[in-house]
Amino acid sequence: MPKKLLIILFLFLSNLLLAQEWSEPVNISNMEGTDYYPDITVGQDGTMHCVWVHFYNSNHREVYYSLSTDEGVNWSTPISISNNDTLAVSSPHIVADSKNNLYVTYEYNSYSSPIVVMQMYDDENWSAIDSVVEIYSHKNRIFIDNNDRVYVFWQTNPNIYYRYFENDSWSEIFCPYNEENLNIVIAGAMDSENNLHLTGYYYSYVSYFKYDKSTEQMVPPLILTYDDAYEGLDITVDNNNNPHTVWHDIQSYDHATIYSHYNGVSWSTPELIAENAYGQKIAYFNGKPYIMDIEEEPNDSASAVLYQQDESGSWFGNKIISSNGMYLSKLFVHQNKLFALFYLYYNDSQFDIYIMKTKYGLSVDEFENTKSLIILNQNFPNPFTNNTNISFTINQTGHCSLTIHNMEGKLIQTLVNKKQTSGTYSIEWNGRNSNGEKLPSGIYLYRLSLDNYRMTKSLIIN
Repeated sequence: MPKKLLIILFLFLSNLLLAQEWSEPVNISNMEGTDYYPDITVGQDGTMHCVWVHFYNSNHREVYYSLSTDEGVNWSTPISISNNDTLAVSSPHIVADSKNNLYVTYEYNSYSSPIVVMQMYDDENWSAIDSVVEIYSHKNRIFIDNNDRVYVFWQTNPNIYYRYFENDSWSEIFCPYNEENLNIVIAGAMDSENNLHLTGYYYSYVSYFKYDKSTEQMVPPLILTYDDAYEGLDITVDNNNNPHTVWHDIQSYDHATIYSHYNGVSWSTPELIAENAYGQKIAYFNGKPYIMDIEEEPNDSASAVLYQQDESGSWFGNKIISSNGMYLSKLFVHQNKLFALFYLYYNDSQFDIYIMKTKYGLSVDEFENTKSLIILNQNFPNPFTNNTNISFTINQTGHCSLTIHNMEGKLIQTLVNKKQTSGTYSIEWNGRNSNGEKLPSGIYLYRLSLDNYRMTKSLIIN
């Protein structure tokens, strides 16, 4: 099917731009065939640089590159930087230094015997391939500090390894945790003091790692959860250089977005943000964490949903875009705007890479309209034994639902599920599930949804 017709069909069927604060998606790859696994960085001059994998066949894949000088509105014609005619490559990642030089790592000969390599761009030419490591290696990640030191992490089963590139030369190779169990770095964020905060797996559990610049050492890892999780891990740092992280839980919550953060003293208890979710990403700006995930819908489609916290700490979110096949790659802030990088699936041979952004600066908090459209009050009394009242306000007519969930995200009771006109409502709940059975003491969640918006709070049954 022609690319233009595919795009028109996608725009028609997917009900895009459910929240009108976001721009329309812009196609970065603009190539026939399969383009996926993108990464993006922004140079000091504001230029956006994107890399991805273009699939020719199982044995032949190449790394392509494109740039934008106008905040992602227009993109240059894609070019292959790997220029490999017969081999496969995978997992490209990119960073930019203070002089707008680019560094791209990926896995070369990935189909049979991958090794991590790097290429550099000096604003004129792409360098030849430089081997980061000469033996079997994969799961590469690249980061850069404020002094232009480039760190590359990878896995050579079963351990994490890393080295850094500085002043045009490589350091020795380090193995910080010489264990006989699976250890992988998935995501990282550099703070203002050049400490690198990382999340990944240690002993196959979701864990936090840190590279301490003052000691030039990796500190002992901290396991954040012993539940099974998947690679929906991401991490960011706040204004106090404290890390915030999200992950994809597939055990206790059966596919859910989980959030935890460090407050300078200890890590918070992992918190359920959404069920039936994957592809979790997080960014921090203007004193707030922003979480985006992909959530499954009843009609076999999926929606990207953006969450933030209100003053009381309750999470609220709105749908940004819906599609039958969507994979979120990155959430980041640039010029006071929030950007989402993702790729979309049309059929077995057609994937395309897109970017979209908020239309206005986050400093004016354009998502405040969510709180003005739906207001969910704390139930009263709380805690309660027999009955409690839940009141809420909706300020536009739409399909409204009020549901009760246990802490694992399982639906316990539906109190409202119908079209409602704007107004304030109060619902009494007797603490029983949909079968009329009295629920045991504990903490439960209640969620209000109005069309594309949702808000969740917790309550306690004595």
